[in-house]
Amino acid sequence: MPKRNTLVNRNMERDSVHQETGRHRNRLDKCRFIHQLKTLICTNFSPIEYKKLDASYERFLSRIKQMTESETAPIEILRQYDRTTNVLHWLLTKNPNHTSECYFYIRSSIAALKFEREAVLLQIEHPGINTLRVSAQSSPFRLSNKYTPTDLIEILTVLHDLEFFCLLDNAPAPYKSLVHHFEQLCGVKIKDPDNARWAVLNRKTKLTHFVDMMRNTLIDLSRR
Repeated sequence: MPKRNTLVNRNMERDSVHQETGRHRNRLDKCRFIHQLKTLICTNFSPIEYKKLDASYERFLSRIKQMTESETAPIEILRQYDRTTNVLHWLLTKNPNHTSECYFYIRSSIAALKFEREAVLLQIEHPGINTLRVSAQSSPFRLSNKYTPTDLIEILTVLHDLEFFCLLDNAPAPYKSLVHHFEQLCGVKIKDPDNARWAVLNRKTKLTHFVDMMRNTLIDLSRR
């Protein structure tokens, strides 16, 4: 009997550890994106590492959106968002370079969490509300057949460099975030925003093709 009790106790301890590991793995503040930020925040990372971080960032945004729309208890969602926001704020204090990509990813993530947190609070106040579920399918707009995604990238490249858009805390909006939101707005998919931007900036002819079209249109309108 003692041996059997010992075996049972060991099995119970093992199951408890597995359960705790599962909970730990599912915590938002322990996700791959946060882990990558902690690893790369004070280093000059390679283009491959940058692409991995960008992919993790997109998954992070998708995950918090899914959490907001899930059946999980709102209080648990808020705990996860607040815990993760605290970690991101801590990472900001560890980042000496406020012009780095990591800094913009952190700022953008904090802003996204703030938005989703407010969405959860609004759902608590107004049960059953679904108006915050924004997706490419729900956008009433589409890119006109007269224009191309390259025209869109030409505009966003300029607007990003001019810091025309900013986050909720007035930090400049990351380029990738701008592209992501305009993809949803216009119902298009830009496979590699960085390559698309590079292609625009390295055109041998008609570098400002769409910008010139906008300028000429505005001049024509002013003369009417």
